[in-house]
Amino acid sequence: MKDALETKKAALELRKKGQYSEALNLYRELWSNHREVCNEWDGWGFASCLRKLGDSYKALEICRNVYQTHPDFDNCKNLYAWCIYDTEIKKNDDQIKKEAQIFFKAANAILDLTVQNQYSPYTKTVFRVIDYISKTSPSYPANNIIKWLDKLDPKSLSKEPFPFIDKDKKHREIQSDQEKWFATKTKALEKNEAYEECIDLCKEALLNISKFHYSNDIWFKRRIALSKAHLGDKRKAADELEVLLQNKKEWFIQHELARIHYDLGNIEKALKFAIEAALNFGKNEYKWELFVLMAQILNKQGQVDYAKKHLLFAAKLRMEHEWEITDSLSNMIHEFNVDLSESTDSRQELLKDLKIFWETEKCSVLPSMQGFVKAILKDGKAGFISDDDRRDYYFRINAFKGNRNIIREGLKVTFNIEDSFDKKKKVKTKAATNVREMI
Repeated sequence: MKDALETKKAALELRKKGQYSEALNLYRELWSNHREVCNEWDGWGFASCLRKLGDSYKALEICRNVYQTHPDFDNCKNLYAWCIYDTEIKKNDDQIKKEAQIFFKAANAILDLTVQNQYSPYTKTVFRVIDYISKTSPSYPANNIIKWLDKLDPKSLSKEPFPFIDKDKKHREIQSDQEKWFATKTKALEKNEAYEECIDLCKEALLNISKFHYSNDIWFKRRIALSKAHLGDKRKAADELEVLLQNKKEWFIQHELARIHYDLGNIEKALKFAIEAALNFGKNEYKWELFVLMAQILNKQGQVDYAKKHLLFAAKLRMEHEWEITDSLSNMIHEFNVDLSESTDSRQELLKDLKIFWETEKCSVLPSMQGFVKAILKDGKAGFISDDDRRDYYFRINAFKGNRNIIREGLKVTFNIEDSFDKKKKVKTKAATNVREMI
């Protein structure tokens, strides 16, 4: 007995010093041969060493034994939960899919064993479940996401961003748990059409978060605007989205502005934003609804042939990815008498034709100018053009149509002028686009 008690003391001292391998050997001896002298703390110490050394499966078995005899021992409950997290929750999506029922059972067990604090896997488990259901559900599971988010108290979540060093040895950080909660909840509320609640929570986030990541401040303001549009205040929504577009020139914001202006009857403005969205960076398969909207806009303008081409392009995108043709798209195809079987143009051929149309339409309403390249910036990505009256316009190299290798200072060019925004000076400005060598 005396030797066993000495072994317990030695194991404890070694564990406290971080000598887990040496401590583990002693705990294993105690647990196997002297269980009668072991209490819940010894079981917890044994399991702790196992987990520290990477054997969470064996640690889980020990925690389960201790929990059966001491169900109110908080240290064991917390460690038990971490072992469940290691063995079930940290699996990748494909592994979880094979035994999804076990995954959700494990997640609920963790929430039953622990409380939400910085020492437990409670919060990490909730976010992992949300991540899994978001990526594997056939459609965005707003209700289910809200159900899991409501298991967290946002006021108790950490407000501190998580710092890390990336593969290039640069110091970076990701959003705090609280910012992540607000971002996820407001998105789910918008998708769930809980617009008033979405607006209130977005405003709360904008007031309470001191430092934003992933442009979340822009997305909160965007959700406010979109919610207002759904609640009937479309003009206010359009104004707010146009302000956001100055800082975040994303195709989907342009698409949303096109939809709102179409609903308001502003057909020319709707087409302007729709064309900007079509030409903007982004995968075309995700823009299929934009192309359907463009068909509606062009039909209103009497450009029926191009309306049909946009519908055909949207349908080909979906068929190419083996996505079913939605009822709304099918109805429009029938309404416009578009025969998918008769079309011999490939998606690439259609896109080439549509791009010419988009660029022509965009430039047709923009002022046309002549001038010369005044300067190329050091990074080679942009520069300045002077017009014949010596006014300077910023331009991006990718706005040059033709062989970019010929761009040099003094090159005579033609170009169009479009509205732009100087992010550094935070003022509206003009920029050159559709730049071409003067023939």
